[in-house]
Amino acid sequence: MSEGSYTSSITVLTGLDSVRKRPGMYFGSTSAAGIEYMVGEFASNAADQFLAGRATAIAVRLDDARIVIEDDGSGLPFDEAGPEGSESLATHYLTTLHAQPTADEHAPHVHIHGFHGVGLAAVNAVSATLRCEAWRGGHLWAQEFSRGVPTGAPEVVATGHGQGTTISFVPDPEVWGSTRPRPAAIRAQLFLMAHLIPGLHVRFGEEHFHSLRGLEDLALIELQVTASHIWPWRSRPVFSHRVRTGDLDIAVAFVGDADESGTRWRTWVNGSETPGHGSHQDGLRDALQEADWAPALAMAHLIMHAPKFAGPTRDRLDVPEVAAPIQAAVQEAILRYCEAHDVRRGHR
Repeated sequence: MSEGSYTSSITVLTGLDSVRKRPGMYFGSTSAAGIEYMVGEFASNAADQFLAGRATAIAVRLDDARIVIEDDGSGLPFDEAGPEGSESLATHYLTTLHAQPTADEHAPHVHIHGFHGVGLAAVNAVSATLRCEAWRGGHLWAQEFSRGVPTGAPEVVATGHGQGTTISFVPDPEVWGSTRPRPAAIRAQLFLMAHLIPGLHVRFGEEHFHSLRGLEDLALIELQVTASHIWPWRSRPVFSHRVRTGDLDIAVAFVGDADESGTRWRTWVNGSETPGHGSHQDGLRDALQEADWAPALAMAHLIMHAPKFAGPTRDRLDVPEVAAPIQAAVQEAILRYCEAHDVRRGHR
């Protein structure tokens, strides 16, 4: 094949058309997991609202093919003009792909799943229908879309004292076929969110998840399920610590004493699990070694601005300069705990 014929055969996809024609690139797959990722994208925006102090709760429900997600945050900005004179900033967010981590460049952006955030517009593009309602300044705005394209202008449909945003959407059968999300998978996603972000109220159908102790609760649950037979240290409390240093929010939970298999680690950065761990684990492991403690289970969630990951996935954090500040932020608390509970390697 000549160079000219090769280059002329390449089709460059842009905008929402690229999402519809290559959905697997944006959502990981066109299986149920892809639809569950769509739910996670909207849930992540509510988590951001909570972290910014503008929301307290999120609710998700499945209504046959329709998925409904509500939060009590500040509402998408239908009352603000969009760029270049477009009719509203909310419409712009819902119809325009963006290259930066978030449409309005806020940070951090939390995602309780394994992929990068794709944004509201990408989810809208692969929905047969989507309706967005948002309270702003005493007015309830609404707008509807079909496959990412507005079917009408945003309009005020009610007045009052409500707050928050409600998005209801139907995944497009042209993209997803007859696939439906798995309720158990969404439940697990939301249950984890409630523990990674302590204080956030999360509802799924009739269930309500809310944890003030976060990783401490999650660590106990995990050990009770997977390691209930090795609990000679049951009377010792979980070491749980949350601290902010610079622009890093660090939450850790360590429990028990490791056997010959060593410490089992679970780590997250901005809500995404990092099975390859990385710089945050390095700092925490140094702190544990200084205290001469190898816990049975170690959990850590780091929230940071602009995290850098090794490679094309979020499997491993690659920011070596955060290791020392993380160690310094937790070291004293770990040493106090170990002294109070007579914790040493080999001491059970």
